Amino acid sequence: MKSLNTRQLTGVLYSMGRTFDNLSSTYMATREFLRTNNPAVIGSRQDLALLQDLRDAAAWTLHYDYENGIDVDYVRGINAQLTRTAAIEPGTIRTTSNIFVRTARGDYYPPVPERDEMENAIERLTNGKGTLSEASRLFAYLARVQPFGDGNKRTALLAANGLLMMRDNGHSLIVPTEDPDRSAFNDMLAAWYLNDDDTVIGWLATWNQNHQTLDDNGRPIEEETSVDDDPVAGASDPTAIAMRANEPANTLGSDSGRKGNGGKRCDGDSSCAGHDLCSHTRWTSVPANAPQAASSLTRGVCPGSLWTMASRPCTRDGSTNGGGTGRSHRPATA
Repeated sequence: MKSLNTRQLTGVLYSMGRTFDNLSSTYMATREFLRTNNPAVIGSRQDLALLQDLRDAAAWTLHYDYENGIDVDYVRGINAQLTRTAAIEPGTIRTTSNIFVRTARGDYYPPVPERDEMENAIERLTNGKGTLSEASRLFAYLARVQPFGDGNKRTALLAANGLLMMRDNGHSLIVPTEDPDRSAFNDMLAAWYLNDDDTVIGWLATWNQNHQTLDDNGRPIEEETSVDDDPVAGASDPTAIAMRANEPANTLGSDSGRKGNGGKRCDGDSSCAGHDLCSHTRWTSVPANAPQAASSLTRGVCPGSLWTMASRPCTRDGSTNGGGTGRSHRPATA
């Protein structure tokens, strides 16, 4: 899987925050918060709550095991991380017609989604090569279905980027942050909602083909422009997103743990046993110069230990067990 670099990921989160939810923080303040988790760099409580939600949803998207494919539960998992600024029941598919979307072309009242129809549509939309057009179509589909009480466009855009990562595309999918492109995009999205006009799908794919991501001022970078690509955010980036730690993960339904490495499940009891993510872990950023710190993002927090991705299980007391190449441990400080 080809993950997103830090600039791409910041561009995705900043663009959706600004265009969908009126984020007022600058691009650089947004990036600094995602790197350090320092609320002092954000100017308002509303922006802070929004960026905390986007950070958590991005972490879930980055560390999902894409060998399991993209399905309804994957989409629910993204929305389930939006615990501060979205639905009353994050990750729960709507069962009533209790929402509407206000657009420049009028109000859109989405019908109650049907899970089987969603499952079939998502399978159909994600079984291709993972082109920008296919990612745009997945975004547009989920945005119009409005499966959840809130946070639907944010969820849809992260899911679309998950498709690009799963297929090793190398691109990110962002939305315009400045007029006239932003107004044009919103108008075409409204036409898609209300009139079944799918112009927005091709337009968004072409726009992203022509723009790599956003610059330090939050403006789109033309495709031919040279940019400083940061290291891959999901592997060894010392400036990667600072994930919240030592909190219970947001699980779905009655599952005791969330799918992790290899699609295994963790019972949340004795060990992580090689999982990427389990019911008692959260991701945390560790300074690049910290002892034994090999990666600032691919490290989970178990009670009593920090670990990096390897093949040896991590136990609650910070010791190792089992065979393999080993896992880097030290007492938890986050």
